[in-house]
Amino acid sequence: MKLYDMHTHTAFSHDSVCPMEEMAEAQLAKGVSGFAATEHCDCLTFSRCDNGNALLASCLAAEQLDKEYGGAIRIFRGIEIGEGFLAPENMRHALSLYDYDIVIGSVHYVHNPNGYSGYCADTDFSVFSHEELMQFLDAYLNNFMLMLKNTPCDVMAHLTYALRYINGKYGRNMDLCVFSDKIDDILRYIIDHGIALEVNTSGIDTAYGDFFPDERILRRYQDFGGTLLTLGSDAHTAERAAVGFRRACALLKQIGFTQYYYFEKRRAISCDL
Repeated sequence: MKLYDMHTHTAFSHDSVCPMEEMAEAQLAKGVSGFAATEHCDCLTFSRCDNGNALLASCLAAEQLDKEYGGAIRIFRGIEIGEGFLAPENMRHALSLYDYDIVIGSVHYVHNPNGYSGYCADTDFSVFSHEELMQFLDAYLNNFMLMLKNTPCDVMAHLTYALRYINGKYGRNMDLCVFSDKIDDILRYIIDHGIALEVNTSGIDTAYGDFFPDERILRRYQDFGGTLLTLGSDAHTAERAAVGFRRACALLKQIGFTQYYYFEKRRAISCDL
């Protein structure tokens, strides 16, 4: 079975110091056939970090490295657009910089017009009441739908990412079942619009201990007829390359999926599980 890691970050992202060459060597050692360097483009902070110069430099570096490896491993050029709906001019500029292989859409910053707004990673959820957490998660899922409707993306990243902090870091044990209608709407939307669902493995061996999204949501996606899946480690260090991929593939096969996909020139290419 060929493995493709469609979500990684290197030193061209603000939160990684990993040289792209080290990421490539680590992926190769894990038996990966190809990976995408999908550097951050957090649109709200585009002028201060994850800017156009870094994004273009990453793509040019990946293009050169892909040639140097001569097919031993493929290096795809990508971008992770965060909150493009809050700064559409920055998003459009970033997307115009290069002919990407893959565009990922994500939500890291939650814009909540009726309450707290902020980046999930920077928020102390221990001080939130249950009602405040519910309001935050409601806004988070609303933001996901806004992102999908306003970002020309190929893949929706880590749908339940906020739980990495709310439940994993702060142990709040929030259950998204209460928001099942909104999650169903998101799943139906990506199926109807040909957007892939990412199985993000970055939380599997952390305090959170699961994939983003989890098995229940993956089964719901299949129930709706969804088939377009990608695997993404979200690795920011070489050590995290393709983390949990074998376990993820086993789960997907258990659910009943037979294929997953990687992207080249923004075209989905199938791989057998």
